[in-house]
Amino acid sequence: MRIFVFILCLITFLGCAYEGSKGRIDIINPTVNLYNQGMDYYIARNYDMAIRSFRDIVEYYPDNPLADKALIMLATCYEEMGNYRDALGYYRLYVVKYPNGKDIDTVKRKIDRLQRLLDIEK
Repeated sequence: MRIFVFILCLITFLGCAYEGSKGRIDIINPTVNLYNQGMDYYIARNYDMAIRSFRDIVEYYPDNPLADKALIMLATCYEEMGNYRDALGYYRLYVVKYPNGKDIDTVKRKIDRLQRLLDIEK
């Protein structure tokens, strides 16, 4: 009987790991859920909520494979909101944390572009 209850609990637990495309829940790797949630908010142009999701990954899961993407998306959200100083800061943080990251060239171009924009505003 104990084995049956254990198996039933295990099936229920694993069944919660994925629940449709919009209601996805990943209890084994919460960063996947946070990242997907952030992307959903980003696509909906709800940048404040997207920032919360991406910032949680960067702050609480810095060693997770999604942390570098979350950092870029965090900067992108600020850029979309017109907050170029914060965007620039997060792009620079990416260069420091991931100097060999696969998106380093793109990030460096964004830094140059934002720096020029901020210099024009002076």
